[in-house]
Amino acid sequence: MFRLFAASFAAALSLALVAGARAETQEVNIYSARHYDTDLDLYDRFTEETGIEVNLI
Repeated sequence: MFRLFAASFAAALSLALVAGARAETQEVNIYSARHYDTDLDLYDRFTEETGIEVNLI
């Protein structure tokens, strides 16, 4: 019984890790109440340097 549980747990853990590892796009979401042009310039420069898209929410 323990071996069945251990095997089931290992299989479920493996599936969870594989599903979580899939990243199609690189992006970061920023939740902020700030609305300054300097912030937007910073986000644009970050995207240019890293290739990671910044979503301002």
